[in-house]
Amino acid sequence: MKIRLNPEHAAMVQAGIEPGRFASGEDYIAEAIELLDLRLAFDEERRLLTESIAQGERGEVFTQEEMERDLDELREQWFARRQPAA
Repeated sequence: MKIRLNPEHAAMVQAGIEPGRFASGEDYIAEAIELLDLRLAFDEERRLLTESIAQGERGEVFTQEEMERDLDELREQWFARRQPAA
């Protein structure tokens, strides 16, 4: 897959490579993708937590075990997406 970067993004990648922080542009982009994926997972956890708080305020209460189970399932889904296809 080839991806074109606009000049601003290309300069950001180059700035990450020059001081030796990353070995290549591919390494820089791979790290950026992993961080974005992690942020999206955190955003989903935050959304669920906000939803849970609202449910609690409405009297729709879940046990701690139920909440932990739901968060564990989200984490498992996130880790499963990161595993290379066999």
